[in-house]
Amino acid sequence: MNENERNPAQEETVVQPEAEPAKPKSDKRSPAEIAIAVVAVVLIAAVMIGMVAGGVGSLNPTEPSESVTGTVPPDGNHDDVTCKGTYTVTDEVAIADASKVVATMGSKELTNADLQIYYWMQVVSFLNEYGASASYLGMDYTQPLDTQMMDEELSGEKWTWQQYFLSSALEAWKAYESLAQEAIAAGFDQENEDYQAYAASLREEVAASAEGYGYASIEEMLAGIVGPGSTEEAYLEYMKTYYLGYLYFNTLYDQLAPTAEEVEAYFDANATDYAEGGISKDEGVYIDVRHILIMPEGGTTEDGETTYSDEEWEAARVEAQLILDNWLMGDATEETFADLANVNSDDSDGTDGGLYTYVAEGDMVPEFNDWCFDPARQPGDYGLVKTEYGYHVMYFSGSHPMWYAHAESDLLQQIADSIVPEAMAKYETTVDYTSIVLGYVSLDE
Repeated sequence: MNENERNPAQEETVVQPEAEPAKPKSDKRSPAEIAIAVVAVVLIAAVMIGMVAGGVGSLNPTEPSESVTGTVPPDGNHDDVTCKGTYTVTDEVAIADASKVVATMGSKELTNADLQIYYWMQVVSFLNEYGASASYLGMDYTQPLDTQMMDEELSGEKWTWQQYFLSSALEAWKAYESLAQEAIAAGFDQENEDYQAYAASLREEVAASAEGYGYASIEEMLAGIVGPGSTEEAYLEYMKTYYLGYLYFNTLYDQLAPTAEEVEAYFDANATDYAEGGISKDEGVYIDVRHILIMPEGGTTEDGETTYSDEEWEAARVEAQLILDNWLMGDATEETFADLANVNSDDSDGTDGGLYTYVAEGDMVPEFNDWCFDPARQPGDYGLVKTEYGYHVMYFSGSHPMWYAHAESDLLQQIADSIVPEAMAKYETTVDYTSIVLGYVSLDE
C-alpha cells in the first residue's frame, strides 16, 4: 500500500495536512508483509535482541491492557523519548527532514532517514514475533502507535508504543553501530570474506527482492516498508552495519574460552541456584559421541512396519565394518571420522560430522546408550554397535560433568551478554529528540 493511501482512523497523528491520496497498486504485497519477510533475514543474534528489546520478549501474554487511551499525550522532557507526544509527520515533512542529524556516536551520525529504518524494523520485528498475541500486551497494531499508552509494567515508563519502539530503535542503532565500529577498528571488515561477499552483492540482492515484490526500485519498496524519507543508501548502510556487527559478535563469542577454574568458581558462586534446579557436582556426565549410521536396505513392510532379513542386516554390518576398517587404515583421527560421517551416514540428524553433544544417560536407544556410558569408555574409543535402526560406527569424543556443562554455558552467556554494552560504552552518544520525525506506514494492510 502506498504511503499516502491512508485510512484516517488507522493512521498515526500527523502535525501537518497530508498529501492527496495516490491510487493503490494492487499487484504488490502489503508493506507489512514485505517488511516481515525482509526483517526475517536481518534479525541480530538473540543476545543482542534481548538487550535492545527492553525485556518485552520475556513477558507472557496478559489480559488486554486498559491503558490504551486512544489519545496523543502531551510533549514531555526534551532530553528523553517523551520529548514529543507524537513523532509522526506528513510525507512532505518526513522527506524534507530525512537528512537531518538526530543522533551521533563518536564520528558516526544518525539521520531521520536512517532512524526511520531502525524504527520500523523494531515495530515489524515485534509484530513478527508476537503476531495476534500483541493485543494481549496491550498493543493494537490497527491503531496509531502514538495514541496507545504502554502498560507501565511492560516498559517501566509512561510511554506510548511509538515512544517505546523509538527508544528500542535508538538502542538497536547504538548496539549495531558500536559493534560495527569495533569490527572496523580491528580490521575485521577487510579480513572477513563473508562480509566482503555480502557487501559486494547486497544492492543487487535487495534490488532483486524489490522487483520480486512488484516494485520498480529499492526506494519505492522502502517507501512502503519504512515510510517516506527512507533512502536506498540508508537501507543498504543499515544492512551492512547490522551484518558486520553480527559477524563480529559471533567471532568474539566463538573466541570466548573461560578456564576450568573460572567455570568451577562460577558454579560454586551460584551453587544454591543450581541446587534448586537439581544440578549438583554429583549429578552425572554428558557425553559427546560421533557415529555413522548404516541402515539395512530392502526389507518387507507390513502394517506400516518394516523388517529386514538376516542377509540384509549382514550386508549393513559388512558396509559399516568396511567404513571402520578404511578409517583405521588412514589417519584414524576424529576429523577424518567426521568427514566419513558427512559422506556415509544415513542419520539425517547427525550429519554434522555425526556428532551428538550433551548426551545424557538414557537419551539414546539401549545399545547405543550402553556403549557410550560404559564406565571404561575413554576419548578416542571406537567400535561397531547394532540397534533397531542399523549398524553404528562409533567414535567417543569425550565426557564432561553435567554441573560443568551447565556452568560453562551460563558463564559463556554472561560473558556474551557483556560484549554489546562494553562496545557501546566506548562511544559517546548524543540524541536530539527535538529533531526526530517519523513517516507513517500502515501495518493493518
